[in-house]
Amino acid sequence: MSNTQIAFRVRPKDEENWYKVKNYIQKKHGKLHGVIGMEAINLMLLGMEKSPDTHTQKHLTRTVNHRYADLLSFLSQFNEIDEPTLKTDIGDRIGQDNRTYKKYNVILVDRSILTYSHTIGNKRIKIYSVNIPKIRRELKRMKNEVVAVPKTQTENIIQMSRPEPCQEVV
Repeated sequence: MSNTQIAFRVRPKDEENWYKVKNYIQKKHGKLHGVIGMEAINLMLLGMEKSPDTHTQKHLTRTVNHRYADLLSFLSQFNEIDEPTLKTDIGDRIGQDNRTYKKYNVILVDRSILTYSHTIGNKRIKIYSVNIPKIRRELKRMKNEVVAVPKTQTENIIQMSRPEPCQEVV
């Protein structure tokens, strides 16, 4: 079997984490060339083991709870919201993927935070009523709820790979 070449881009906001991963690999193997692909595949496999069905699982992480709370705070400003605005806001706050939008739309409707009200225009744009008292109760519950989330192995890797302060050699 021949080597398969892959390429990827690191978004500017993820650059710091990329350097942490590279430092970890450098410390572990003493080199990058020849082992970075192997370690990238190991990290991907580890991630797949930890969360096999990312878009269908219930999320119990602080980050997602924080994003969800941010979404609820945004929605509490409206009595009604149209579907394009909702889709854009879920995309901006949680994720652009269409599956993410569908998932959070279902969550909001199932929890009675949003209820279908009516459609407008020739394009049949859906309008949802926003249950502001329900949002306030949900935010209060989330604020009082302390969820203990164990560190993932990836978080441990990133913590281990924090660059140590450089010492000047004289």
